[in-house]
Amino acid sequence: MEQTRLLDKTPLSFTYDLLRSKTDQEIVTNFSLVMAGSVLLIVVWNLVWGPVPYGKAAMVSMRGKDNSKGLSWKFWEYSISSRFAWGIGHLPTIIVPWVVILCTPTPYLYNVTNLAGLTIFYVHYLNRTVIYPSKISHHATPYPAWSIVGPLIITTGSTFVQTHHLANVQKPLDVSFLTFVGIGVTILGGWLNTRHDWILTGLRARGKGYQIPEGSLFEYVSCPNFFGECLKWWGLALVTGGGSPQVMIAIVSTVFLGFRARFTHKWYHAKFGTKYPRERKVIIPFVY
Repeated sequence: MEQTRLLDKTPLSFTYDLLRSKTDQEIVTNFSLVMAGSVLLIVVWNLVWGPVPYGKAAMVSMRGKDNSKGLSWKFWEYSISSRFAWGIGHLPTIIVPWVVILCTPTPYLYNVTNLAGLTIFYVHYLNRTVIYPSKISHHATPYPAWSIVGPLIITTGSTFVQTHHLANVQKPLDVSFLTFVGIGVTILGGWLNTRHDWILTGLRARGKGYQIPEGSLFEYVSCPNFFGECLKWWGLALVTGGGSPQVMIAIVSTVFLGFRARFTHKWYHAKFGTKYPRERKVIIPFVY
Protein backbone atom coordinates (compact mmCIF):
# COMPACT_ATOMS: atom_id res chain seq x y z
CA MET A 1 0.00 0.00 0.00
CA GLU A 2 1.39 3.38 -1.00
CA GLN A 3 2.45 5.47 2.00
CA THR A 4 1.74 9.06 1.01
CA ARG A 5 1.77 12.32 2.95
CA LEU A 6 -0.11 14.66 0.65
CA LEU A 7 -0.90 17.08 3.47
CA ASP A 8 2.74 18.04 3.92
CA LYS A 9 3.42 21.63 2.89
CA THR A 10 -0.28 22.44 3.16
CA PRO A 11 -2.15 24.33 5.90
CA LEU A 12 -3.49 20.95 7.07
CA SER A 13 -0.12 19.32 7.71
CA PHE A 14 -0.69 19.63 11.47
CA THR A 15 -3.34 16.91 11.26
CA TYR A 16 -0.65 14.20 11.10
CA ASP A 17 0.47 15.11 14.61
CA LEU A 18 -3.02 15.90 15.83
CA LEU A 19 -4.33 12.51 14.72
CA ARG A 20 -1.10 10.66 15.60
CA SER A 21 -0.71 9.45 12.05
CA LYS A 22 2.37 9.15 9.85
CA THR A 23 0.63 8.76 6.50
CA ASP A 24 -2.62 9.62 4.78
CA GLN A 25 -3.80 6.01 4.95
CA GLU A 26 -3.04 5.91 8.66
CA ILE A 27 -5.32 8.93 9.21
CA VAL A 28 -8.14 6.96 7.59
CA THR A 29 -7.31 3.77 9.51
CA ASN A 30 -7.15 5.53 12.87
CA PHE A 31 -10.43 7.28 12.18
CA SER A 32 -12.08 3.96 11.34
CA LEU A 33 -10.81 2.49 14.62
CA VAL A 34 -12.24 5.46 16.53
CA MET A 35 -15.56 4.99 14.76
CA ALA A 36 -15.54 1.30 15.69
CA GLY A 37 -14.98 2.30 19.31
CA SER A 38 -17.84 4.78 19.08
CA VAL A 39 -20.20 1.95 18.11
CA LEU A 40 -19.38 0.24 21.40
CA LEU A 41 -19.82 3.53 23.27
CA ILE A 42 -23.23 4.10 21.66
CA VAL A 43 -24.39 0.62 22.65
CA VAL A 44 -23.17 0.93 26.25
CA TRP A 45 -24.50 4.48 26.64
CA ASN A 46 -27.98 3.55 25.43
CA LEU A 47 -28.18 0.35 27.45
CA VAL A 48 -26.81 1.88 30.68
CA TRP A 49 -27.81 5.57 30.65
CA GLY A 50 -30.51 5.68 28.01
CA PRO A 51 -30.75 7.83 24.86
CA VAL A 52 -28.54 10.86 24.27
CA PRO A 53 -30.51 13.70 25.93
CA TYR A 54 -31.70 15.95 23.11
CA GLY A 55 -35.15 16.49 21.63
CA LYS A 56 -37.73 14.20 23.23
CA ALA A 57 -34.99 12.51 25.26
CA ALA A 58 -33.96 15.87 26.73
CA MET A 59 -37.53 16.37 27.95
CA VAL A 60 -37.45 12.96 29.62
CA SER A 61 -34.03 13.50 31.20
CA MET A 62 -35.07 16.90 32.61
CA ARG A 63 -38.33 15.59 34.04
CA GLY A 64 -38.49 16.15 37.75
CA LYS A 65 -35.86 18.90 37.80
CA ASP A 66 -36.71 22.33 39.14
CA ASN A 67 -36.25 24.72 36.25
CA SER A 68 -37.82 27.69 37.99
CA LYS A 69 -34.49 29.34 38.71
CA GLY A 70 -33.18 29.60 35.20
CA LEU A 71 -30.34 31.97 36.06
CA SER A 72 -28.90 29.42 38.48
CA TRP A 73 -28.47 26.77 35.78
CA LYS A 74 -25.00 25.94 34.58
CA PHE A 75 -24.48 27.71 31.28
CA TRP A 76 -24.32 24.47 29.32
CA GLU A 77 -27.84 23.58 30.44
CA TYR A 78 -29.46 26.67 28.93
CA SER A 79 -31.98 25.86 26.25
CA ILE A 80 -31.27 26.95 22.68
CA SER A 81 -33.53 26.68 19.66
CA SER A 82 -33.47 23.52 17.56
CA ARG A 83 -32.86 25.61 14.45
CA PHE A 84 -29.71 27.12 15.90
CA ALA A 85 -28.46 23.79 17.28
CA TRP A 86 -28.85 21.97 13.98
CA GLY A 87 -27.33 24.76 11.90
CA ILE A 88 -24.30 25.44 14.07
CA GLY A 89 -23.68 21.83 15.07
CA HIS A 90 -23.41 20.73 11.43
CA LEU A 91 -21.70 23.84 10.04
CA PRO A 92 -18.27 22.13 9.65
CA THR A 93 -19.78 19.73 7.10
CA ILE A 94 -20.28 22.68 4.75
CA ILE A 95 -16.94 24.38 5.34
CA VAL A 96 -14.41 21.57 5.85
CA PRO A 97 -14.81 19.89 2.42
CA TRP A 98 -13.91 23.14 0.69
CA VAL A 99 -10.90 23.62 2.95
CA VAL A 100 -9.62 20.16 2.00
CA ILE A 101 -10.38 20.63 -1.70
CA LEU A 102 -8.77 24.07 -1.91
CA CYS A 103 -5.74 23.36 0.29
CA THR A 104 -4.67 19.81 -0.68
CA PRO A 105 -3.65 18.16 -3.97
CA THR A 106 -6.88 16.06 -4.36
CA PRO A 107 -5.46 13.71 -7.05
CA TYR A 108 -8.30 11.19 -6.74
CA LEU A 109 -11.34 13.41 -6.38
CA TYR A 110 -12.35 14.03 -9.98
CA ASN A 111 -13.65 10.61 -10.99
CA VAL A 112 -17.16 9.15 -10.93
CA THR A 113 -17.05 7.07 -7.73
CA ASN A 114 -15.12 9.41 -5.45
CA LEU A 115 -16.83 12.56 -6.68
CA ALA A 116 -20.24 10.89 -6.43
CA GLY A 117 -19.42 9.78 -2.89
CA LEU A 118 -18.39 13.23 -1.75
CA THR A 119 -21.40 14.79 -3.48
CA ILE A 120 -23.73 12.43 -1.60
CA PHE A 121 -22.06 13.32 1.68
CA TYR A 122 -22.14 17.06 0.96
CA VAL A 123 -25.74 17.21 -0.25
CA HIS A 124 -26.91 15.31 2.83
CA TYR A 125 -25.27 17.79 5.17
CA LEU A 126 -26.20 20.82 3.08
CA ASN A 127 -29.77 19.79 3.78
CA ARG A 128 -29.03 19.15 7.45
CA THR A 129 -27.21 22.46 7.95
CA VAL A 130 -29.18 24.92 5.82
CA ILE A 131 -32.48 23.57 4.51
CA TYR A 132 -33.72 21.34 7.32
CA PRO A 133 -33.13 23.86 10.15
CA SER A 134 -35.10 26.49 8.23
CA LYS A 135 -38.09 24.15 8.26
CA ILE A 136 -37.95 23.34 11.95
CA SER A 137 -40.89 24.82 13.84
CA HIS A 138 -40.35 27.50 16.45
CA HIS A 139 -42.38 25.20 18.69
CA ALA A 140 -39.81 22.39 18.43
CA THR A 141 -38.24 21.06 21.62
CA PRO A 142 -35.16 23.18 22.46
CA TYR A 143 -31.72 21.65 22.92
CA PRO A 144 -29.37 22.03 25.92
CA ALA A 145 -26.47 24.34 25.01
CA TRP A 146 -23.86 21.64 25.59
CA SER A 147 -25.35 19.55 22.78
CA ILE A 148 -23.69 21.79 20.18
CA VAL A 149 -20.15 20.92 21.33
CA GLY A 150 -20.32 17.21 20.51
CA PRO A 151 -21.69 17.65 16.97
CA LEU A 152 -19.12 20.36 16.22
CA ILE A 153 -16.23 18.06 17.15
CA ILE A 154 -17.70 14.98 15.51
CA THR A 155 -18.70 16.65 12.26
CA THR A 156 -15.36 18.45 11.92
CA GLY A 157 -13.34 15.24 12.33
CA SER A 158 -15.68 13.05 10.30
CA THR A 159 -16.01 15.51 7.43
CA PHE A 160 -12.25 16.03 7.22
CA VAL A 161 -11.53 12.30 7.05
CA GLN A 162 -14.36 11.57 4.60
CA THR A 163 -13.18 14.32 2.25
CA HIS A 164 -9.48 13.54 2.64
CA HIS A 165 -10.14 9.85 1.97
CA LEU A 166 -12.09 10.46 -1.23
CA ALA A 167 -9.85 13.27 -2.47
CA ASN A 168 -6.37 12.10 -1.48
CA VAL A 169 -6.35 8.46 -0.41
CA GLN A 170 -8.78 6.21 -2.28
CA LYS A 171 -7.66 5.62 -5.84
CA PRO A 172 -10.38 5.75 -8.51
CA LEU A 173 -12.60 2.69 -8.76
CA ASP A 174 -14.11 1.32 -11.94
CA VAL A 175 -17.78 2.16 -12.32
CA SER A 176 -19.72 -1.05 -11.75
CA PHE A 177 -23.26 -2.30 -11.26
CA LEU A 178 -22.85 -1.72 -7.51
CA THR A 179 -22.06 1.94 -8.20
CA PHE A 180 -25.47 2.45 -9.76
CA VAL A 181 -27.16 0.33 -7.09
CA GLY A 182 -25.51 2.53 -4.45
CA ILE A 183 -26.65 5.72 -6.18
CA GLY A 184 -30.18 4.34 -6.39
CA VAL A 185 -30.21 3.35 -2.71
CA THR A 186 -28.89 6.79 -1.82
CA ILE A 187 -31.59 8.59 -3.81
CA LEU A 188 -34.30 6.40 -2.26
CA GLY A 189 -32.91 6.91 1.23
CA GLY A 190 -32.58 10.65 0.76
CA TRP A 191 -36.16 10.92 -0.50
CA LEU A 192 -37.53 8.87 2.42
CA ASN A 193 -35.47 10.82 4.93
CA THR A 194 -36.51 14.22 3.60
CA ARG A 195 -40.18 13.38 2.97
CA HIS A 196 -40.76 12.09 6.48
CA ASP A 197 -38.76 14.89 8.10
CA TRP A 198 -41.11 17.32 6.33
CA ILE A 199 -44.15 15.47 7.66
CA LEU A 200 -42.79 15.79 11.20
CA THR A 201 -41.87 19.46 10.89
CA GLY A 202 -45.29 20.15 9.38
CA LEU A 203 -47.00 18.63 12.41
CA ARG A 204 -44.88 20.66 14.80
CA ALA A 205 -45.52 23.89 12.89
CA ARG A 206 -49.19 23.72 13.91
CA GLY A 207 -48.15 24.57 17.45
CA LYS A 208 -50.32 21.88 19.01
CA GLY A 209 -47.50 19.92 20.62
CA TYR A 210 -46.55 16.38 19.68
CA GLN A 211 -49.03 14.53 17.49
CA ILE A 212 -49.16 11.07 15.97
CA PRO A 213 -47.52 11.27 12.53
CA GLU A 214 -49.46 9.70 9.68
CA GLY A 215 -49.03 9.07 5.98
CA SER A 216 -46.45 7.35 3.79
CA LEU A 217 -44.19 4.97 5.75
CA PHE A 218 -45.44 6.37 9.06
CA GLU A 219 -48.27 3.87 8.58
CA TYR A 220 -45.72 1.08 9.03
CA VAL A 221 -42.93 2.36 11.29
CA SER A 222 -42.44 5.03 13.91
CA CYS A 223 -39.22 6.43 12.41
CA PRO A 224 -39.17 6.18 8.60
CA ASN A 225 -36.96 9.28 8.48
CA PHE A 226 -34.24 7.34 10.32
CA PHE A 227 -34.76 4.37 8.01
CA GLY A 228 -34.19 6.63 5.01
CA GLU A 229 -31.03 8.12 6.49
CA CYS A 230 -29.57 4.66 7.16
CA LEU A 231 -30.29 3.67 3.55
CA LYS A 232 -28.52 6.79 2.36
CA TRP A 233 -25.32 5.97 4.24
CA TRP A 234 -25.28 2.35 3.05
CA GLY A 235 -25.78 3.64 -0.47
CA LEU A 236 -22.72 5.85 0.00
CA ALA A 237 -20.70 2.84 1.14
CA LEU A 238 -21.70 0.97 -2.04
CA VAL A 239 -20.86 3.91 -4.29
CA THR A 240 -17.36 4.18 -2.84
CA GLY A 241 -16.68 0.45 -3.07
CA GLY A 242 -16.87 -0.17 0.65
CA GLY A 243 -14.29 2.39 1.70
CA SER A 244 -13.66 2.01 5.43
CA PRO A 245 -14.73 5.57 6.46
CA GLN A 246 -17.96 5.25 4.49
CA VAL A 247 -18.74 1.79 5.87
CA MET A 248 -18.04 2.97 9.41
CA ILE A 249 -20.29 6.02 9.12
CA ALA A 250 -23.05 3.69 7.85
CA ILE A 251 -22.56 1.33 10.81
CA VAL A 252 -22.39 4.12 13.40
CA SER A 253 -25.47 5.84 11.96
CA THR A 254 -27.44 2.58 11.86
CA VAL A 255 -26.61 1.73 15.48
CA PHE A 256 -27.23 5.26 16.77
CA LEU A 257 -30.45 5.79 14.82
CA GLY A 258 -31.63 2.29 15.65
CA PHE A 259 -31.43 3.05 19.38
CA ARG A 260 -32.95 6.47 18.78
CA ALA A 261 -35.84 4.91 16.88
CA ARG A 262 -36.44 2.40 19.67
CA PHE A 263 -36.63 5.21 22.21
CA THR A 264 -38.96 7.26 19.97
CA HIS A 265 -41.22 4.25 19.39
CA LYS A 266 -41.55 3.64 23.13
CA TRP A 267 -42.05 7.37 23.75
CA TYR A 268 -44.96 7.48 21.28
CA HIS A 269 -46.61 4.50 22.99
CA ALA A 270 -46.12 6.04 26.45
CA LYS A 271 -47.47 9.43 25.39
CA PHE A 272 -50.43 8.39 23.25
CA GLY A 273 -51.29 5.04 24.83
CA THR A 274 -53.93 3.04 22.99
CA LYS A 275 -54.33 5.81 20.39
CA TYR A 276 -50.93 4.95 18.93
CA PRO A 277 -51.15 2.22 16.22
CA ARG A 278 -49.93 -1.04 17.75
CA GLU A 279 -49.07 -2.55 14.38
CA ARG A 280 -46.31 -0.04 13.64
CA LYS A 281 -42.76 -1.34 13.77
CA VAL A 282 -39.81 0.71 15.05
CA ILE A 283 -37.68 1.56 12.01
CA ILE A 284 -37.66 -1.18 9.33
CA PRO A 285 -41.08 -1.83 7.73
CA PHE A 286 -42.49 -5.28 8.58
CA VAL A 287 -39.23 -6.31 10.28
CA TYR A 288 -38.34 -4.22 13.36
